[in-house]
Amino acid sequence: MFVRHVLSALISGALGGQEPASEPAGDLREALTAISESELRATVEALVACGTRNTYSETEEGPRGVGAARRWLKARLDAVAATSGGRLLVEEQWFDLPGPRRGRRGGVAGLADAAAGGAALRGANVIATLRGTREPERIYVVGGHYDSRASDTYDVASDAPGANDDASGTAVVLELARVLAAVPLDATVVFACYTGEEQGLLGSIHHAQLLAEQKAQVAGMITNDIVGNSRGDDGQSEPGFLRVFSRSTPGSDAPSRQWARFAAEAMRLHVPELAPRLVFRLDRLGRGGDHRPFDERGVPALRFSEPHEAYTRQHQDLREEGGVRYGDVLEGVDFAYLQRVARANLATLFRAAQAPASPREVRVRGSGITVDLRWEAATSADLVGYEVMRRATTAPDWEERVWSGPATRVELALSADDYLYGVRAVDRDGWRSPVAAPRD
Repeated sequence: MFVRHVLSALISGALGGQEPASEPAGDLREALTAISESELRATVEALVACGTRNTYSETEEGPRGVGAARRWLKARLDAVAATSGGRLLVEEQWFDLPGPRRGRRGGVAGLADAAAGGAALRGANVIATLRGTREPERIYVVGGHYDSRASDTYDVASDAPGANDDASGTAVVLELARVLAAVPLDATVVFACYTGEEQGLLGSIHHAQLLAEQKAQVAGMITNDIVGNSRGDDGQSEPGFLRVFSRSTPGSDAPSRQWARFAAEAMRLHVPELAPRLVFRLDRLGRGGDHRPFDERGVPALRFSEPHEAYTRQHQDLREEGGVRYGDVLEGVDFAYLQRVARANLATLFRAAQAPASPREVRVRGSGITVDLRWEAATSADLVGYEVMRRATTAPDWEERVWSGPATRVELALSADDYLYGVRAVDRDGWRSPVAAPRD
């Protein structure tokens, strides 16, 4: 093991101090148990009942359209906020929409004419912010998009149930808010229900840009998109797996990749019934999701998605052709699988929000026989030390670790050429941060 190969002292302090025990999982286990399949189902059913949630559909009144969905989400989160002791704040985050293209069904034409006459077309994200108790400036975002679409992106007339894409992801966000609302997490968690995803990630672009303008310290983001179906069009079913997409630019150890490894570790430790499948690319080939605007701004960002997609249920008019039923209907959602996905999110966010911040400015020097690793100290008040991580250059995940105590520099009689190194912070309770690694 890596620990046995540590031969030298540290320049800024000796290896030592009591390594904390593994993280305390009692509260986390309780929260995981509280994730409710029936609550997830209720959210998906409520959103499907809106008929269509096309971004350009009815926004102001009535039981149909994206506005009906927005009002329902806001009311549901307001009810959750009432249980939070004032810590969960809910808002509608409005932004201007670009003028729509004319849809095949003609339903957009009236909106386009109104826009030409000076009426603004607007959409709204529904955002709930659970303020951290000890480090509120450190923020984690979890999102899903509540808009839906039929075959034509701008068809506001046809039914577009969007049960899996993406009422499933939105249901995960609401369930996390419900379960975590009364939990005193150290860092802040933002629960985001986005609109405009189907027309080009409009809501998440607005949110990411607003956070950047506020200079918010977003330490990680997860989008849940198409997370409720366990069987693909090819007939394959793997209800025990979840794809975790992450991009690395530049280098194989960029922050999004470390965030993916952190999520995978959380799943292995606390949600063993759902195994992570790390996919080292931003998204499915030629497709996009609401994590992209965050990734492009340097925020560690992931997409969670089911392992086998049913394209007959995505972006399809409701119909039957050649004996095949098309459309994203409620019957296509596996709620037991969706419950496991929600637990994977909760385990990741809970651990991250309770852990100290990751070290900064990690640097490594060395040769084929030595490693000199140094970093800036993390600022968390309950920090007790660091773990140095190592893996082969071809390994997808960290393989070995050594406790370094409170020191911020280590010298190791090991190869710097054949391995990759990183550092994570540890607090007195045993919570461990995502790994920070030097850039290539």
